[in-house]
Amino acid sequence: MLNQERVYWLAWSKVAGVGAVSIQRLRQHFGSLQAAWTAPKEELLRVEGFGPKNAARVVELRSRFNHS
Repeated sequence: MLNQERVYWLAWSKVAGVGAVSIQRLRQHFGSLQAAWTAPKEELLRVEGFGPKNAARVVELRSRFNHS
């Protein structure tokens, strides 16, 4: 895994309710975890098994990471 992907893997692993299977699905859907991290909420909802609660958690956590 490239260093940049590791950073985004770590970010995804901090999202409550998102585990290894979800992370793999995100990578498959978007092509990279970085692309998944920057995807709009509506696009995250298109990922199999990724519901509204997870999407809301991502938006919140992403906001905190991006303002640090």
